[in-house]
Amino acid sequence: MVSFMPRSWTLFLALTVALMPTSIAELTENLKECVPDGEYDPDLDYFPDKVVVDDSKFWEIQYFNNFKLLRNEIEGEEFVLYQCGTPPPTAEDLAELGLSDIDALHEIPVPLQHGVTLGSTTHITLLELLGLRREIKAWIGYYYDGFISSPCLNQLIDDGETTVITDTSSQESIDALLETAGPSVVSFHNFRGGYSSSLYNVTMSAYKEAGNKAIAEWLKFFAVFYNKEKLSTMLHDFANARYDCTANEADRNVAASGGKRPTVLWASWTDYDGTQGWSVGKSGTYYAEYADDCSADLITSRAGTIPYFGDFLFTTRDFVELAKTADIWIYSNSFNWDTAKELHKNAISGFKSVQTGQVFDSNGGGSNAWFENRLAEYDVVLEDFCAVVGTASPGHKRIWLRNVYTENIAENALTECKNPDAPLVPRYTPCTILDPVPITLCFSGSSTVKLQDGNRIPMKDIKIGDRVQVTEDGQFDTVHSFGHYKQDSVAEYLSIHSTVKTSPITISAAHMLFLDSKKAVPASSIKVGDILLGGNPVTKIEKVSLKGAFAPFTSSGTIVVNDVVASNYVSLTGTSTYLGIDMQLIAHNAVSIRRIMCQLTSCNERYNEDGVATWIPLRAASFFAAQETGIMW
Repeated sequence: MVSFMPRSWTLFLALTVALMPTSIAELTENLKECVPDGEYDPDLDYFPDKVVVDDSKFWEIQYFNNFKLLRNEIEGEEFVLYQCGTPPPTAEDLAELGLSDIDALHEIPVPLQHGVTLGSTTHITLLELLGLRREIKAWIGYYYDGFISSPCLNQLIDDGETTVITDTSSQESIDALLETAGPSVVSFHNFRGGYSSSLYNVTMSAYKEAGNKAIAEWLKFFAVFYNKEKLSTMLHDFANARYDCTANEADRNVAASGGKRPTVLWASWTDYDGTQGWSVGKSGTYYAEYADDCSADLITSRAGTIPYFGDFLFTTRDFVELAKTADIWIYSNSFNWDTAKELHKNAISGFKSVQTGQVFDSNGGGSNAWFENRLAEYDVVLEDFCAVVGTASPGHKRIWLRNVYTENIAENALTECKNPDAPLVPRYTPCTILDPVPITLCFSGSSTVKLQDGNRIPMKDIKIGDRVQVTEDGQFDTVHSFGHYKQDSVAEYLSIHSTVKTSPITISAAHMLFLDSKKAVPASSIKVGDILLGGNPVTKIEKVSLKGAFAPFTSSGTIVVNDVVASNYVSLTGTSTYLGIDMQLIAHNAVSIRRIMCQLTSCNERYNEDGVATWIPLRAASFFAAQETGIMW
């Protein structure tokens, strides 16, 4: 989905970014090219943008000044990725860093200069999301016309820009590829065996992960080879936020309707290899996770009686008894619904799902597209699933799950490549939970601040013009405005306890606090054990309801509340960044005009019924925060 800003807000965003110090942007960007000859600085951190592995279990990464150490834990593979134009680390360098036991499979210069090869369609979407489609120099492995669903990659293949090599053992074909693309081609695949040793071989183990978020986080694994850590983190965080929003919406809707959860059947008929029977869904699977996150109950069973490749299939009789009362049936085989329907029409005619027309398969985007895209676009799949079971996303146009009675196969397939260089934009529907909680973007009235005269007063008694403490080392600054001011409201706050001597800070979930790293993060992201600025560990977090809502703005953009350094601002994205840029920096520059105006003349303060200052375009800001990926592309 692509969203467009009103012209005035396009100008506002451009001015906001323009106001940012250029030195900061230069210091916080990974290089897109190699370091020029003679400009290597061994003391410089070449990777200020770093990824953190949050969900995946099978890979990890460490950063050093000019190289990254990337590990595929489950395969036992280690890779030294060094900034191109700088020297790779020597054995002595590694020993000094305590890494003498490293047995790197490859030392690879990054960002990659000669492209990659792929052999699994599940990896295509990851590179397309990163805008790296043209980096796919060859497809190596099984292939037939129509095997790949991506219209843009098919166009590159048709144009001869991406080579197809079906014989993985053909050294002649590999040599020709290296001669054309360059010597440092990296080959990504699910299984190492059978690939030429002339390539930098890297095994992707995403398919072995347990959860949908963990699988999709291998986007970051790809990104580190191109120094695109910032982009991959942003994409993954946004997808996670959309996923969680849909799941929360489903949970709220089911609770509001009395807690009755729909029942879902995930099953299909097979006669593969001469064995006939019904395959029924299992717990602990990706689709079981989708069902649970959509507040639906999945029918699962391992009571089949027909041996089948380490599993057991159900006879038709047993299957009917198990499946006939399901509200929704998702037919899990992409290729043979019509065959199964005709073969077993008498047996399944009494199914509730069949009688109500609630039978779906995964062919909405095309049978191969489901396997190619769903791992990376897991948040869109959840929207599909919740829309099918009726617990969330009522306005979502389903992409993958199609009604077998009313919708055509590949009805939503991408068939046209408009721009091979453009990144893939997931076809999600923005998630909005109905009946939102009252706006709370502030501190409670009982929170305290320290004045320059040494007195400590409650937040409710602060006045414009007061000089309040704004740093942990005792600096003071003037309150020039309030973003939120409401004396009599009662709101929910997070009470964050730490080792500071005063009482805990009470702060709204979206308001930002500073960690010891000097990074401003939403209070909702703070966890027990985190270190606040000043070296104070968080010891307990609880929700409380308190009177008053106040958000004073100072010239510095910070304020010390209950001896904890906090930001003046909130994060409407739920993260510490917006468009990959530090949220504190954006917010502080965004209110600069107001700040200057208040310094030159007296501020005319007015507040709406929620207590939010009328000069703050909260609705517009909230909208753009929700559409962040759409704004960027």
